[in-house]
Amino acid sequence: MSGVAEPEPPAPLCEVHAGVNCFHSDIVDGGVVSSAAACCVLCQNQSGCSAWTYNIKTDQHCWLKSDCAGLTNDTNTVSGS
Repeated sequence: MSGVAEPEPPAPLCEVHAGVNCFHSDIVDGGVVSSAAACCVLCQNQSGCSAWTYNIKTDQHCWLKSDCAGLTNDTNTVSGS
């Protein structure tokens, strides 16, 4: 018996929560980005970042955060860690 080993798919890099804002704990405004995934990548590359919030409806800004302790419901945002 023989075959080709398939690589394991990569683990998701960010846990994403639609309709949630990680209120406060801002490190920096990451600026305008094209998607929540792009915001996640910015967080991964920012020292001290462990959470992010992406404003999907108003201005597409990505806010990088030190934590996500202040959760609020907000249909205009997507957040992750």
